Amino acid sequence: MIEAGERVYSTKGTCGICHAIGRKGPRGPDLNGVGLRAASRKPDVSAKAYLLESLLKPSVYLVDDFAPMMPPMANILTPGEVMVTVAYLQSLGGKVDITPEDVRAVMQVNASQVSVVPEADSSAPVTAETVVGTTASEPLVGDPEKGKVVYDTLCIACHNPDPALAGPIGPEIKGASRDLLEARVLLGEYPQGYKPKRDTKIMPPMAHLANDIENLTEFLK
Repeated sequence: MIEAGERVYSTKGTCGICHAIGRKGPRGPDLNGVGLRAASRKPDVSAKAYLLESLLKPSVYLVDDFAPMMPPMANILTPGEVMVTVAYLQSLGGKVDITPEDVRAVMQVNASQVSVVPEADSSAPVTAETVVGTTASEPLVGDPEKGKVVYDTLCIACHNPDPALAGPIGPEIKGASRDLLEARVLLGEYPQGYKPKRDTKIMPPMAHLANDIENLTEFLK
C-alpha cells in the first residue's frame, strides 16, 4: 500500500513538481517528516484526517510562505489513490494507520463525492462516510489507447481480454471494473465480496500501474 502511494505521488499525482523530500520544494514545503508533523498541525485532528484534508482541500491550512496553488486531488486521483497517497505521506516520519480496509471502504466512492470530515481519533478507520462529501469534480475518464499499450505490454502474458480465449495463467478480464482493477493494483486483493472464477495467487505487485487504472478500465470495456 505504501509502495502504491509512493507510485501515485511520483507519477499521476505529480506531487514532485511542487514538493520535495529532504529539502524545500520548488513551489511547496519539504515533506520529510510530514507524517509526524501532521499529528500536531491542528488541535483534535488526527494525522490521517489532516493529510486527507491537505489532499482534498489543500487551501484550508497553508504552510507559512507558500501560496494556495495546489489543486484538490479529487480532481486528479481516484479515492483509492488518495488513500494510498495518505499512507505514503504517513510513512514519512509517522505511523501508518491507513489500512487496506480503509482503502477498500472508499474505492467505490465516485471521485465527484470525495471530501473530508476530520476525526480526532487517529485509531478510527476511514469509512466511506468519513470521506464522502460534496467536493465538485468531473468523473475521471481514461484513455483506451493508453490502456491498450499497458495491456499489450504487461497484462496479456497472463490475461486475455476475449472471454473465449482465457489467458494461460490468469482469468479473462474483459469488462473488468475500475473497482476490481483498483483493488488488484493498489492492494493486490479483490474487492470485498468478489469471487474470481480462477485465482492462481501468483499475480505480482502492480503498484507501478496505479496511474493507469482508468486507462485500463476504458480499454477493457
